Amino acid sequence: RGASEVREVLARNPDWNLKIFTLWSPILRTDSRAAAQQAAHYLPDERVEHWWDLWKFAVNHFTKQFRYPPGKEAWDIFVLYGPRMRWDSNLPDPTFWMQNHNLDVGPKYEKEKLEAELGQLQ
Repeated sequence: RGASEVREVLARNPDWNLKIFTLWSPILRTDSRAAAQQAAHYLPDERVEHWWDLWKFAVNHFTKQFRYPPGKEAWDIFVLYGPRMRWDSNLPDPTFWMQNHNLDVGPKYEKEKLEAELGQLQ
């Protein structure tokens, strides 16, 4: 659901100056580099870069940063950073984020909210 809705948002806003990093990690039994490469076709926009995170570095980082409950991992999330954020050896706190798993942590994913937040970063 998320990838197709993000594709719609990008298609409606071709002039938005943004960069999207899609991180694919082995969460489900069927997740693999080949599956991630195949799934990348769902977001063919030139503003999107796809990365395979075999060791789940991003998942582990966001799980800790967003204080996920024990036994839960931060995946299927949307993390936004403003255009002038300072990046160094640690990731900065995001401008906005939401999760797509109906957990009691962070805002819940809504396509309209994601589009509005992305629009505010322009």
